[in-house]
Amino acid sequence: MKDLTRREFVGAALAGAVASALPSCVPPELREARPWVWSGALASRSAVVHARTPGSMEPLVLFEGADSTPTGERDPTRIGPSGVMRWELSGLRPDTLYRYRVGDLEGQLRTASELSGSHRVALGCCADIGSSHPVFDAIREREPLFFLHMGDLHYRDIGSNDRERYLRAFDEALSTPAQSRFFASTPVEYVWDDHDYGTNNSNRNAAGRPAAMSAFRECAPHHALALSGPLEPIARAFSIGRVRYVLTDCRSARSPLDAASPTMLGEAQKAWLLGELSAASRAHALVVWMSPVPWIAGGSDTWGGYPEERREIANHIASEGIRNLCMVSGDAHMLAIDDGRNNDFATLSGGPGFPVFQAGALDRGGSIKGGPYTHGPRPGGGHFGEMDITDSGEGAVEVTWRGRAADGTVHMELTFEAEPG
Repeated sequence: MKDLTRREFVGAALAGAVASALPSCVPPELREARPWVWSGALASRSAVVHARTPGSMEPLVLFEGADSTPTGERDPTRIGPSGVMRWELSGLRPDTLYRYRVGDLEGQLRTASELSGSHRVALGCCADIGSSHPVFDAIREREPLFFLHMGDLHYRDIGSNDRERYLRAFDEALSTPAQSRFFASTPVEYVWDDHDYGTNNSNRNAAGRPAAMSAFRECAPHHALALSGPLEPIARAFSIGRVRYVLTDCRSARSPLDAASPTMLGEAQKAWLLGELSAASRAHALVVWMSPVPWIAGGSDTWGGYPEERREIANHIASEGIRNLCMVSGDAHMLAIDDGRNNDFATLSGGPGFPVFQAGALDRGGSIKGGPYTHGPRPGGGHFGEMDITDSGEGAVEVTWRGRAADGTVHMELTFEAEPG
């Protein structure tokens, strides 16, 4: 489906005014949609906002600074085929609070600083649609620069190539009160896992793969994807100060376990990842690799199900001498940290041994996957991860991980340093 022009969208919106009399005039996805707004692709001078306001097209009104100085109205940069509006906000001031309004929807974001590389990131995964768990307010109150969503935004387990079902799942996940407050107030960088991409333990053969790809690209604000093409994995990388965030898609290119050459990432994404890890480790003080599935694990749906590829990546890290890498991961409904001592899957000497942080679950029952870990595991819901980066601008950066609960309890903590390789 192609993006709508402004004229085409306005036509659809006008048709919506008489939808009760002529319901066939408006596509079902425009009639039944729920309003929502969220932001992402955050940088020091830019950000992206996506919103859906069923039956109408609204401008975005942007307010700058603590005094909420209005900066004028902005028409959407793009309108998707299902009416999702996209604003690519540029020319923003670094380290500045911005509030925005789209119709009756309101949100906010703070741009990254260019003077200090210090920042806070929250991370987590796995929540039910309709959840009103206090964990979402708890994360918001910690005021992270952005939230790294590591998959299972919902558990609709869609098993058909039905784009409307994927759109409806976004509507439901983003419009419930507790979650809508969170998503409107905290920029998000999101990658799916199995239950929001397809069905349980899904791979590249998932029936809904094309629809999932299309709905993600319309609904989710995100940094530029690493691979071009509408059916390529949704991997990407971006920098905040001297930290490089590398996000991999562990579902849409994954082969079945019985394939001739089993792969979690697919050849194109793996080649991109290896190149990105090498380049980023030399140019940045810290590289944060986000894998939606556990690394230190032996289960078939984890990296343990693809041991040859895990070993290939580990050997690449060892051979390149990469020592400023860490991983954050989801899927498992637990908090766990390993300081690197249980992470040596390389056959080359001097294996990677990088720290790993499992941060879950936002609102699902507990489960334990993988291990052993030096901290935890602690299974259960109401959990999230917090990563504080302290950076003076030269030398090493200090990284502190905390496994938090919604009630403020810190269940585990690890601090380490990293510097350019």
